[in-house]
Amino acid sequence: MKDVTVVLFTVTNKNQFLSYGIYSLKAYVLKHLKYAPKPKIINKVFIRPDKKRIAEIILKNKPQIVGFSCTVKNSKLMLEISDLIKKKNRKITTIFGGPETYQNIFYNTKKIMTKEKSIDIITKYDGEEVFLELLECLIYGKKKISDIKGIIYRDGNKICINVERQAMDLSKIPSPYLINVLKINRSTKTALIENSRGCPYRCAYCSFPLGNYGYLRYFPIERVKKELIYLLKKKNIKFINIVDNNFNIYEERAKEILETITKHNTNNTTVSVFYNASKKIISSEMVELLSKSKMIITIGVQSTNPLALKVANRQANIHILGKNLKILDEHKIKYILEFIYGLPEDSYQNIRNNVNWIFRFNAIRVMFYRLAVLRGTYFHLHAKELGLDYEKIPQYVVRRTKTISQSHLEKIKKLLFVVSLFYNDLGLRKNIQQINKATRLDYINIFEELLHFDEQIRFDILSTKMIPVLLNKFMLYLYRKGKFKPEYITENLKP
Repeated sequence: MKDVTVVLFTVTNKNQFLSYGIYSLKAYVLKHLKYAPKPKIINKVFIRPDKKRIAEIILKNKPQIVGFSCTVKNSKLMLEISDLIKKKNRKITTIFGGPETYQNIFYNTKKIMTKEKSIDIITKYDGEEVFLELLECLIYGKKKISDIKGIIYRDGNKICINVERQAMDLSKIPSPYLINVLKINRSTKTALIENSRGCPYRCAYCSFPLGNYGYLRYFPIERVKKELIYLLKKKNIKFINIVDNNFNIYEERAKEILETITKHNTNNTTVSVFYNASKKIISSEMVELLSKSKMIITIGVQSTNPLALKVANRQANIHILGKNLKILDEHKIKYILEFIYGLPEDSYQNIRNNVNWIFRFNAIRVMFYRLAVLRGTYFHLHAKELGLDYEKIPQYVVRRTKTISQSHLEKIKKLLFVVSLFYNDLGLRKNIQQINKATRLDYINIFEELLHFDEQIRFDILSTKMIPVLLNKFMLYLYRKGKFKPEYITENLKP
């Protein structure tokens, strides 16, 4: 038998968290493949989306099999790269997997393979087990492809969909770090740890539960702790992201992880995770552990409008969330707030309310995302009745809703960019807070006045050195409009 080369690759940005999956596949094969000779598995992570260059690099390795790790952001590029590879060598077997292939319902039908001739096989759900079985079939002839569950494949001119695969036992997946598949070198600054897969919730905008069997599954706690200890010892690692959309849903497990971080984080590595802070008041024990661990938690608010949250099937209590944020502020626990704009039932006024709301708290950062109507989600399936008009190609962003016009969405996009620019810089945030204190304007009015003050300003390219100059001119503009309270008028403001 000739030696076989397999290339597994993805295209991502500088944040290489999404490349983790291809290393997990390799780790699983190395541990569980029983046949010899073992294939040469090459992992490639590309940062620049240069499709010709990527195809050339892959082809230089002379692979017989190429695996594509697809996300919503890179899926179009992946199809183009696959076309280029097939034009050079039709004999290469192309396998598409990754989050996009199991979260996007288009990949779960025959339509995509009818349209995209360069795809040979599509895998769904957990990739490790199915990838191993495909290698056993394609390289060693030990399995029939028709018997491999959870795939769509091409058989001549026929496209076949096999039966669904059951959720795999996550304890069988070895850690890519601990078996030295995913190597940490001196240039590595960020790392990812999988704590769980799946989600028990059904938020109407989210595709995450679609390919994760609809429930929460955990990796063994001892594996997670060993990975944490291993990474926390690496002085060059500055940031670790724990993948778990529901970190605190089982508090005892969360506490055990926090205790491990507190005990072993001697290098002051930043560790982050998603945290649900809108269901119940955070316990004093959890507050103490979060404080000691110095973890940064990301909290998905999405909206402060109860009606928009209800339509989104978002099980959140904004009153409880507000109380928890005050507790986090009191104990100086760092957190990030995330919002989605363009949700059904959200109006421009609701977005304005969100802006005023965030200034009640001391988040280290706020992030605003335009609603993406992802395929297979409730919002996608009911887009017409909900009045959602959206782009039909990735990123699937909403163009207009029943309550927000297209022009207003563009205005909101610009407004929220400026809000995040000023809020996420502590010095600039203090400037805005001083203006709020000195004027008769609430926060959203300040930002609206700022945009109206000079509509030609390009905040996305504005130098940080120019912002103080801009703010001085802006304050004079507000004075001339009579917005300052008399007790805050100084000689500097008078013309």
